[in-house]
Amino acid sequence: MSNPPIYKSLTFWTLLVGLVMFAMTFYVPAFPLTIPNVLALVLFALGLIGVYPTFKARGFRGAFAGGIANSLAFWQLVAGFVLFIFTYFAPDFPFSNETILGVILFILSLFGIKPELRARQ
Repeated sequence: MSNPPIYKSLTFWTLLVGLVMFAMTFYVPAFPLTIPNVLALVLFALGLIGVYPTFKARGFRGAFAGGIANSLAFWQLVAGFVLFIFTYFAPDFPFSNETILGVILFILSLFGIKPELRARQ
C-alpha cells in the first residue's frame, strides 16, 4: 500500500495553516480570523476542488507494536526508570531491575510484542 500524496494529508494542511497563521499574526497582529477558522476555510476550499485530506490513525496496537516497542534496550531503560522511581519513594523495594524487566516482558508478550536486541532488516 503506497502513501497518498502529501496534499491529501490532514496533518500537512494543519501544519501549513499553523505556519501561515504564525507568520500572519506576527506581521498583522489584528488579523480577524483564528487558526481553526482558517483551517476550516482551507478544508472547504480543498473540498470544492475534490481534494479530501484524511487523517490516518493506526490505533493502539499499530502505534505501539512498531518501532521502539520492539527494542529490548528501550524496555531495559523503562525497567531501570521504574526501579529508580520505586527505590526513590520506597527505599526497601524488594524487586531488582531484572525482575521488573521480566514482568514488563511478560506483560508485553500477552499483547504479542516480543522485543528483540536488534531490529530486523
